[in-house]
Amino acid sequence: MDVDLLRPGTVPISKDTIMWFEFLLDPNILDSHLQKTKPDPSPTELISKFLTISADISVGKDILVLEPDSELEDKTKPSRRSQGLKILALKIAAFLKWDLETLELKLPFSIQWMLLQDLLHLVHEEVESTNLGKAPDHVLFAVSLYHRWALRAVFNNALHSKLRNGAGLEMQDDRFNRIEQEADQSVRILMDINRLLLGPQMVVPSSQTFVPLVEDGQNEKTPNWTLGTNIPSAEFFTMVLMDLATYLFYREDYTLALEYFEKSKREFEKWNGNTAALEGYCKTDMATIEGYITACQAPVMSSGLSLTDRFMISVNNHYEGILAILAEDNLKREVPVSMRESLELDIAAAISSGGFTATRDLIFQIQSLNTVYKRAADLPCLYDYCEKLVAARRGVEIFAWALKATLTDSRPDEREQLSLFVVELLENVDAGVQLELIGHEIVRQLSRDQTVLQSNIKAPVTQLFVPPDFNNIQLKNGELENQLINSNEPLHIKEIIIKLVEANAIRPVWQIENKWELGTPLHAIVLSIPSEMMQHYLYVLLGKAKYLDSLGRFEVARRLLVAAESEVTHHGGMMKLAQLIAWEILLVECHHLHAEWPNKTPGCTTVVSRCQDILQPSDMMVLPRVEVVETAAVTLLNLGDWETLVNQASDKRLVLCDLSASLAQACQDIVKYKGNKKISRGAWDLIVPVFVYGSSSGLGKRGLVHEAHQPLLQPVLRLCGQLRDWTVLSAAISLLARLHNILRDETTLELVCEHTALWPSVVSSTNSYNIQLVSEHLWQLVNSALEYYPKNISLHKLLGDYYYVGEHYSAAVKQYLLAAVIATDSFSRPLTKAVMEDYVYKRMIKCLSQLHCHTQAGVLCQFLEEVDYNTAFKSFTESVCHDCMDTYYDCIWDVNILEYLIYLQNKKGNKDRAKKAIDMIGLLELNANNNEEIKREAANKRKIRFMQALVRQYVL
Repeated sequence: MDVDLLRPGTVPISKDTIMWFEFLLDPNILDSHLQKTKPDPSPTELISKFLTISADISVGKDILVLEPDSELEDKTKPSRRSQGLKILALKIAAFLKWDLETLELKLPFSIQWMLLQDLLHLVHEEVESTNLGKAPDHVLFAVSLYHRWALRAVFNNALHSKLRNGAGLEMQDDRFNRIEQEADQSVRILMDINRLLLGPQMVVPSSQTFVPLVEDGQNEKTPNWTLGTNIPSAEFFTMVLMDLATYLFYREDYTLALEYFEKSKREFEKWNGNTAALEGYCKTDMATIEGYITACQAPVMSSGLSLTDRFMISVNNHYEGILAILAEDNLKREVPVSMRESLELDIAAAISSGGFTATRDLIFQIQSLNTVYKRAADLPCLYDYCEKLVAARRGVEIFAWALKATLTDSRPDEREQLSLFVVELLENVDAGVQLELIGHEIVRQLSRDQTVLQSNIKAPVTQLFVPPDFNNIQLKNGELENQLINSNEPLHIKEIIIKLVEANAIRPVWQIENKWELGTPLHAIVLSIPSEMMQHYLYVLLGKAKYLDSLGRFEVARRLLVAAESEVTHHGGMMKLAQLIAWEILLVECHHLHAEWPNKTPGCTTVVSRCQDILQPSDMMVLPRVEVVETAAVTLLNLGDWETLVNQASDKRLVLCDLSASLAQACQDIVKYKGNKKISRGAWDLIVPVFVYGSSSGLGKRGLVHEAHQPLLQPVLRLCGQLRDWTVLSAAISLLARLHNILRDETTLELVCEHTALWPSVVSSTNSYNIQLVSEHLWQLVNSALEYYPKNISLHKLLGDYYYVGEHYSAAVKQYLLAAVIATDSFSRPLTKAVMEDYVYKRMIKCLSQLHCHTQAGVLCQFLEEVDYNTAFKSFTESVCHDCMDTYYDCIWDVNILEYLIYLQNKKGNKDRAKKAIDMIGLLELNANNNEEIKREAANKRKIRFMQALVRQYVL
């Protein structure tokens, strides 16, 4: 068995083994250890161990970006042991000559980040602010090293993502996201460093700089920046310029990248071969620099090919160089527009599906080039570019770049089109984006052009509309009718109708816009009004309000109805009409309440009392519409006023009211008996017959009879779509789930949710029910509930059960994992049995097995209260496996399973996998003699690691 030299306590331990704390106690050991030909443990392993053990390192600290003139906040000084470990880690990094390539290859991203942060904190202990022009050499080196590393991390991550077909990397965490967002800032800082005037030599921190701490040390100075190594300033600039230019090359900014590669070449020539440069801090060579320069200078493909041919070759080569081709085509106009549009859609689809990985801005860069091309050529654009510009990360910068790639003085008509486009954008974005746009010279030029242009064409454009001396009456009336259709202001509507009435040109308003419809009582009463002007005005207000209500514009609809009510009240003598309008206002408020649930809406405080008035029997002058009464009943059901619904008189005309009352009775029983007693079966008796196959018409199992045999079908569907209160939703969901379980009659495939046991357990003649219809409406109801309660754990588990029963195994695993994520706050808390029961794990195991992810299924067997060794062992022996197999071995904490894996892999001859299992079983935290707390902590850590891996695969 191999010995891990960095884990004291693993067995066997050689007498020559050096423990990590010995380096801390006797710093001289480190120097002699590093001088060995092949030190074991290696320098990078020591760095990783020292920084991991350092107890005062907080992985979640904010990144120290180090802008010029930035000030550090006071930080709590780390303990002496932690400080000593950090200095040892930096000493080793200096011994490696700060070789970023080695550090990136051998160290995890989090360890790289901690190492460079420690260096920056040590640098800033001596200075209050960082002014790059006056900064000493060690500060300049530390700042440049951090920002070089940041840019390398961004393009290395993109490169590795492409090689792994978009697979997530270890560095994908908050720290990397922050680094990626501030990449432009790192570019700016490195450019500023490149402009500095330095002497012929600069001092770079060496291993002697970092003096190790000793016990009870007095007046020790660490680090001692004067003990650094002198290197030529040209070598330092070469390193900075190479990493900066490489990042720009990755970003496809070839012009700027070429400029910095050429500067790097000149700096390289100054020091290459110089005896003062024998330390070899810069690892680049002339061949690499010239290769990059050639790549930047060379055309994308052979110049003998047409742009269309080069476009097609680029598409076949995973879109290599596609931006340069599109930018060139914006001037030459050879590639058909249809091919450019198809390219945009194909790349967007490939990125969203994970089949293609690209830079974050690629799709918006293509959209910008295509949009500018179309606007210049006066072609229609299929989407709102302004919205995409505001949402993009570097939207304004990319838009200005696309304009520069397209604009040419040889086409003044296109310049005019682009100037119109720029002005249009400036008018439709907020002030912040406007300032950012105006900050670009090309945008300012185009906007100034358009100011002159508008003054020249303003008069002719106005002449296209109705001038004062134009006497076409039909055109005037048509324009007024168009204004009437578009206006939503009561006073404006009234003015337009007065003009039409005075001109004796108004036709029946229902002929102006066929979407303005009124209910039966309102239509008859409004048309009976003798005043023609009043009749038209009220019809327009009420018809518009009903139409806007159907569009979800509730506040505008309510404003129109309130104006209509005020007009009727002002004239008097129309009490019936005023009452009907008041009910229409209530209807709109109920719709608004349901749409904004659970947020409060205007008028919601009086909704309950007004809904009660509609449902209470009284001597009404006119009956409300059925829709108003039914909506009032559903609103009371959602607002918890179940007593009113239960006590209302039954009306066979109002089927939905009876359904609401029966559900209200069920909710009352659930709350009253707290789920410990069977509830009223009124809702069961009303809803269950809806799903019976029709027989009276001879359709049998081929269809449903919606009229005679099943009069409740449509009301049930409408009611389910309007439920909002959680208690009501849970009662309706449990009813359908219970019916589904009864009809399927398979214990292993039951849907599990609360309150199912409170409903009857049998129905007569189960073969006469349409289980497919039950299943479809249950799915719709659960998804509707998730819209309003997206973090409800039981809903996600129920939806997982639904997919499991329907053999949609991947979707089932996703829902179970979502339940776990919500219950543990993204796994910041341990998974407990109260959160994920054994039946959930068993169903996940079955799903994973059906998906041929047998290693995942085997690992999940540990999560059960009693580990299912039979299933686990059988899973590990499967020959066809579609998961990462031994990658999950570090998620196993059960020693019996690990021992079986060692036996199995040795038997198969898989020595590498067997060794990995041996390494896992040799960990101290998995020792069988550990106390229960250590065992529990080891299990929880591995549980979370495994569940996070599953979430990345099935959810993200």
